Amino acid sequence: MAESTYCQFRVARLRPTWRRLTGLERSELLAGLEALVSRYPEVRVDPYLPGDGDPGCDFMLRLESSDPRALEEMGAWMAAAAFFQHVEPVLTARGRTLTPRYVTPEQVEALLRREPAPDLGRHAFLFRISRTRDWWHLPDQERRAMVREHVDRGLAAGEPIYRCCYYCAGLDDQQDFLYYLESYSEAAVLEAYAAAQALRDARYWARHDLVFQGRLVTLAKWKDRVRLGIAHRPGAQPAAAEPGEAGPLPQHLGAPPGEMPPPPGAHP
Repeated sequence: MAESTYCQFRVARLRPTWRRLTGLERSELLAGLEALVSRYPEVRVDPYLPGDGDPGCDFMLRLESSDPRALEEMGAWMAAAAFFQHVEPVLTARGRTLTPRYVTPEQVEALLRREPAPDLGRHAFLFRISRTRDWWHLPDQERRAMVREHVDRGLAAGEPIYRCCYYCAGLDDQQDFLYYLESYSEAAVLEAYAAAQALRDARYWARHDLVFQGRLVTLAKWKDRVRLGIAHRPGAQPAAAEPGEAGPLPQHLGAPPGEMPPPPGAHP
């Protein structure tokens, strides 16, 4: 059995207080955040910037690890970090991958051949879906048949789409599933989403929505955009960054060099 991967998706916007900081102050706070991330090499952190229009957020971070304790500990430190005092959460969602339950081994193999690994050049989407009670009362074979319709439609599509399904049960009560998708074609994903709503199992969706649309970027590009205080909402103007280079990476929340106290909320 493949090892589960645990994740946190953090969709957020910058508070007005961020744009009132000097360029040097912003650089120091971002350096502190980067130093915090380096303390947890077992946790992968991917930054995203939203697309055009009015996405209602300024960025998304995806934290992933096979170690759920390290992931939660790092998430607690992030929430308490000085940078996040200037960030307003829009959505924080948790999930984990499981061994495929509703698809055949042949479908899994076909998907792996067709879906390349995530790539900086592709569009990224995060959907969330909650099922109705009726869905969970259906016979297992009927649920499997309906999910396989989705897979078959995806395999027949002209544009390859990378997919990852996260199960939220026991981690997040706000939704049942998180679907992360990537494709070189933005239209292909939106068309696939629209087509899925015409399939049989869509009748058992209590809620379904797109919570983020944008691109995976390098940490350096993410820091540059955030440092400028760029808001992606229409009419917002970026604040001018003041000259000045950040000094050495600050220690986290007063921790002595080379040490960190327990994360906020941890029990001794």
